[in-house]
Amino acid sequence: MNPSPSVVVARTFTGAPTAKQSKSTTGFNAGIDVTKYFTKSFGVGGILRATAASAKLDSPLGGQVKVRAGGLEAGAGVRLRF
Repeated sequence: MNPSPSVVVARTFTGAPTAKQSKSTTGFNAGIDVTKYFTKSFGVGGILRATAASAKLDSPLGGQVKVRAGGLEAGAGVRLRF
């Protein structure tokens, strides 16, 4: 018994409506920075920061779209005092 042949349907994507927009909004920012010095001028440190905001933008198709911005940022590095 042979399996039935597969059906392939090809579609062409011609684009999507787009619009350039900007908006100011209020959000929050919280962070912590930690440093440990091993000598008077040499150490290591790290930072952790979180930000968040949201805004409603007009959709090119009508209505509004809620957009969330922000995220988590982390970093580490060498600290030098002069």
